[in-house]
Amino acid sequence: MVFTQVRRLARQLGFDVAHYSKSDLARRARIIARHGIDLVLDVGANHGQYAKGLRSHGYRAEIISFEPVSAAYSVLAQACARDPKWSCFTYALGSEARSAQIHVALSNDSSSLLAVSDELTRIAPGTASSRTETIEVRPLDEVYGSLVGGAAHVMLKIDAQGFEREILRGAEGSLPKLELLQLEMSLAEMYRGETLLPEMLRFLDAQGFTAISLENGLVDRDTGYLKQVDGLFARL
Repeated sequence: MVFTQVRRLARQLGFDVAHYSKSDLARRARIIARHGIDLVLDVGANHGQYAKGLRSHGYRAEIISFEPVSAAYSVLAQACARDPKWSCFTYALGSEARSAQIHVALSNDSSSLLAVSDELTRIAPGTASSRTETIEVRPLDEVYGSLVGGAAHVMLKIDAQGFEREILRGAEGSLPKLELLQLEMSLAEMYRGETLLPEMLRFLDAQGFTAISLENGLVDRDTGYLKQVDGLFARL
């Protein structure tokens, strides 16, 4: 039912969405190869799980990861040190340069610059905040040129726990240069003040991105309702 509703909404915006039975990661790797991606900007890297997944599926080009939580960054930096084509930075991306307080979750892969909703902590107790930490935030437009260098086909992946729209606000000048974009989107408010899926789809459509995949994410096991999806978008 939820998938049908999402697909109907996507079709109203000129997109189509389909179920996939094979590994999402393996399929993403094929899409990345098809588009000739030579740099992945991995925003919200945590310990580097996404980058390691790409490597395990044959991606050998450059990766730049961003992880602002100090404990997670420490683990990430060790992984990057073993890979000459993988670098990392300990700041977050956002709409403007500033310092900010990030809510460090009990499960630190769920840490966010936005406050977590009661509904999310019910569904996934590990998302509850355990403490806050002061971090640096910078807009992608401020650093894009120095990071990208000679890369011709760039992918931006964002897993920022509801902060995705703020990151995109700081990347308005960079978005036209991207080949692929992946981000997490919520169907209901999981983080307070986040941009929900319908508005995000409209924004990305206006930016010239076509949805090529929507993948199931967080599910409320009590109701069976899908709460979050991962979307992959391309300039076609």
